[in-house]
Amino acid sequence: MAARDATVKVGGPTWTVATGRRDGFQSADLMADTNLPFPVLNFSGLVANFAAKGFSAREMITLSGAHTIGRSHCNGILPHLYNFTGKDDVTDTDPAMDKEFSVLLKTLCPQGNRTNTIFIDSTANHFDRLYYKNVLGGRGVFMTDSALITDPGSKKVVRLFAKRSSTFFSEFADAMVKMGNLGVLTGTQGEIRKTCQFVN
Repeated sequence: MAARDATVKVGGPTWTVATGRRDGFQSADLMADTNLPFPVLNFSGLVANFAAKGFSAREMITLSGAHTIGRSHCNGILPHLYNFTGKDDVTDTDPAMDKEFSVLLKTLCPQGNRTNTIFIDSTANHFDRLYYKNVLGGRGVFMTDSALITDPGSKKVVRLFAKRSSTFFSEFADAMVKMGNLGVLTGTQGEIRKTCQFVN
């Protein structure tokens, strides 16, 4: 519900959230991190990562649109700026990245700095289609953003979402409903917590 409400608050779509999910007995940052795609995955790696959770390539592209809001620590983008081919120097930047944009990112995220934070796109407090326009213009912050236009079919979807907010919003809402139905605990699995942030 928090993800849905936050999305709506910044101008994004709404969707119905199924309530009554049982919580697990353990929660840890590491468990969340192992389910997130690595920021250096190429297109086929992204497709495989999302397919493992039952999502299509198109749904992966749709959910990537969540990068229209928020911030990132520099550690998530340093391989895009300084270590694209493994040289780990200031000139080793993704050649597909817009040159002026890469210069800007390097001022915000100097080589080796993993703690600074940056906005993911220029309207990072508003849910919109600018993310897809940025990706098409070589201004994707993450390597995974740039990967979306390395496949012809994927690039076609990115272009569609860049042109039509209504299509992106509708498909994003559907994909979030699907995500909300992942890993539902039933029967004696998990528990209904008395206080959400603590195990009973």
